[in-house]
Amino acid sequence: MKRLLMAFLLAAAAIAAAQDLPTEIKLTNGFVMKDCTIVRWDTDQITVKYVGGTVPVRYENIDASDRVLIETSKAEALEKQHREDEKAAKALATAEHKQDVHEQRDARKQAELDRKNAAIAAGLAEHRLVAGMTMEQVRSMYGPPLRSSSLTNVAASEWWIYPGLGRDGNGVPTNLQVHFKAGIVTHWNNTQR
Repeated sequence: MKRLLMAFLLAAAAIAAAQDLPTEIKLTNGFVMKDCTIVRWDTDQITVKYVGGTVPVRYENIDASDRVLIETSKAEALEKQHREDEKAAKALATAEHKQDVHEQRDARKQAELDRKNAAIAAGLAEHRLVAGMTMEQVRSMYGPPLRSSSLTNVAASEWWIYPGLGRDGNGVPTNLQVHFKAGIVTHWNNTQR
């Protein structure tokens, strides 16, 4: 994300900078950079993209005639670049914040999933029901139900009934009714025979 944003900023800066500036820059050592675009402005140098690559060039190393053209644009270019940098920094901060929010949400979801999986594993080990168990897990603990009923008015809702496996408040055996929604235990209750 950061690389994409920086590439965009460099491209935007290059387009803006290319309007009034020379496309060839002659250096004081006689070297001429061809197809130039200034991609970054600083107080003591510019960063130039040209046929040979992208390099920083100090103002004092630019030939006098080209330096005059470049330095006349310097103040305005620095101000514009500063505004664009601030805008890009805000956009990057917003994107990073969104990413952080997504990562935190994903971490919370994973922690909740880990907690549910641990509770289900403990329930299986202790031979007790836990919301979130699958039909296969309930069947592995209690066997097939004596009967089951599907509720047609509620999509994918089903009750399994196990006679004598439940207990009321006094410890008297009752029927255990296990409710599934889309194949997952949602709740259960004990009913009289």
